[in-house]
Amino acid sequence: MVGKGTGTDGSPVIIRDMSSPNRPARHAFCLLLLIPAAASAQTPASASPDALKKIEQAIEAARLKHRVPGASVAIVHNDKIVFSKGFGYRDAARRLPATSNTVYCIGSSTKAFTGLLAAVAEQEGKLALSDSPSKHLPKFRINDEAINGKITLGDLLSHRSGLPRTDTTWYSNKFNRDELVEILGWAEPTAKLGQRFQYQNLMFLVASMAVEKVYQQPYDRLLQDRIFGPLGMTSTSSTFEGALPVKELSVGYAPDQPLKSPRPLPRKNIDVVAPAGSINSNVLDMAQWLRLQLNKGTVDGRQVVPEAAILETRKPRIDVVPGADFRYGLGWMLRKWKGHDMVGHGGNIDGFNAEVAMLPGQNLGVVVLTNVSASPLAAEAYNIVFENLAPVTEDPAATPAAGAKGTEVEDAALGAYRFEAANLDLTFVREGKRVIVDQGGMRTPMELVGERRYEVKAAGAVFTFRPSSKDPKQTEVLLEQGGQKITLVRKAPYQAPISVEQLHEKMLAARGGKEAILRYPNWVMKYVATSPSEGITAYGFRFQRGGVASSEYEAYRAIGRRFGASLDYVDGKSGWGGISFATGDAKEGKELQDALLMSNVDAEINWKKWFKSVKIVREQKVNGTDTYVVEKEPLKGGSKITEFVAKDTFHVVRRDTGSGPGAQQREFSDFRPVDGLVFPFKVTLVPRDGGRITQEVRSISFTERVPNWAFKPIPVERL
Repeated sequence: MVGKGTGTDGSPVIIRDMSSPNRPARHAFCLLLLIPAAASAQTPASASPDALKKIEQAIEAARLKHRVPGASVAIVHNDKIVFSKGFGYRDAARRLPATSNTVYCIGSSTKAFTGLLAAVAEQEGKLALSDSPSKHLPKFRINDEAINGKITLGDLLSHRSGLPRTDTTWYSNKFNRDELVEILGWAEPTAKLGQRFQYQNLMFLVASMAVEKVYQQPYDRLLQDRIFGPLGMTSTSSTFEGALPVKELSVGYAPDQPLKSPRPLPRKNIDVVAPAGSINSNVLDMAQWLRLQLNKGTVDGRQVVPEAAILETRKPRIDVVPGADFRYGLGWMLRKWKGHDMVGHGGNIDGFNAEVAMLPGQNLGVVVLTNVSASPLAAEAYNIVFENLAPVTEDPAATPAAGAKGTEVEDAALGAYRFEAANLDLTFVREGKRVIVDQGGMRTPMELVGERRYEVKAAGAVFTFRPSSKDPKQTEVLLEQGGQKITLVRKAPYQAPISVEQLHEKMLAARGGKEAILRYPNWVMKYVATSPSEGITAYGFRFQRGGVASSEYEAYRAIGRRFGASLDYVDGKSGWGGISFATGDAKEGKELQDALLMSNVDAEINWKKWFKSVKIVREQKVNGTDTYVVEKEPLKGGSKITEFVAKDTFHVVRRDTGSGPGAQQREFSDFRPVDGLVFPFKVTLVPRDGGRITQEVRSISFTERVPNWAFKPIPVERL
């Protein structure tokens, strides 16, 4: 967890470090898939030169659009590598081109290798996936006896342990493997065993430690002897040092940077959690991995691993999206792609993003490796490949052409829509130049692909705004996903019983009044933050200076020792954020605009000056409290802010900001006056992964000095 958030109401905010590796943002979209579509038995389309040329051109266009310095792609079709190519640069500063031999970090695409090793161990009688982890690792425990008594190795490898992410400790590189297992014993589950899918990197470490023990060999040796060596993957390694001798090792870059001068990121050593994401490879080697998978363990007539082990990794073990045809096996995401069964897994680590995707029924697979963190290019590229090489199994009109554009939907047609049969509510809003789909507070950007037609590629969902079949003067939305089509009907417009101006006045009064807000431009807050699901405590300070600048410093502790710290600030004009085990960097663009707005007390008082629109859009319960939902669109192009204002107290009890993977949800409670100014003494961040981070204020002082060091970049090693 990292203290990065600020609020004009003085609320202390912890935001989980969004640079955490292996975050499965591509798989976070949760639209209902309704009825599964049947897979086609048709023969794959021919990988003709024209089709491959079209793929090459579309991927290059997508690379430029997403500002990715370098990428490499390989396609396996009918057991042959029919395409392999590098795009852009592996080293932008030295203008060194990316090629098929360029080596990248593949991040969480490693997990399928780990799952396969465990399945092979079962086939060879070394262990059973139904074994309790404590059978092989006596010190392993979950902080819940009901889970402890039933959890299996198979549960660990399918994200069904009941624990959400516990990434901060391993990402810090301050703990060894045994200590990480000990920390797991302190972390509190947020679900029952198998109740819901919760991405969990450390469970892959625990499972691999069991495999290592039964074979009496380290993980990297097992990979080399069982997979890399037999497949001839000579440029592939699974350790930080193993990639250093590689001639064509790619530089990794931060996202959303200028193509000519992107900001490089240092390679992250994650050997301590290697089974969750440490493999380094190129697309030619990964093509051999695809061949192994598509041929069910056989390559060039040799049975490299048992077919039963391959099939075991693809057995669905938990729903990624409840009620949808989207599941998880052992290191594989299992879902439909336009009527076809799809097996795949993405990967994300500092400076790199990867995607491995297969349509086994079509003998078709693709690997995409890129040198930018969290880029959408990898997922978009496999869609491009499949669109050109897989047979169509649904209405062609439901499949937008790659790169297609059209007319934007009118603002008047945006708003709330409902599909009654599935109890599905979606709200469409415009944020800057993008249209966002909001499902229960999860806001996802869409891409225009046709006439009033938008797509969320990661979810395989397409939305078309069209005249209603019942009343052509009204608009309805056609949702096409997983081969299914449903019509969403416009909900009746909400009429608020109170005006925006009246609500604003009551909110200011609830804070103590304008005079109290302006009376204290400087203050120091001390708090303690806990992340029970990670077993972490943080001791922090928040500083407010001049009514326009804010800073937050936190020091982290786990299993009784300090292991890192962070600083995040804006000074009224610029901003910076850093954590001791990652790279610090200046705030820019929308991130900077958001931080400046949230730190300026005048934005709380003068809405008309800072927001181009403020609307009361609906009423909603938040933790049992009836609220007005207020949407605020910043004047200077920052992220939209949604505030949930209690109807009885007029305090903000929840605030949502941003969209997509960077979206944040914070809840506020325990409101107390301090010299006439009211603060929430408890703030909870509710991440998508199910964990909760709670910050409890210990003291607020209006007389204590605000230190200068809190508003200066500090070398991260000194934090």
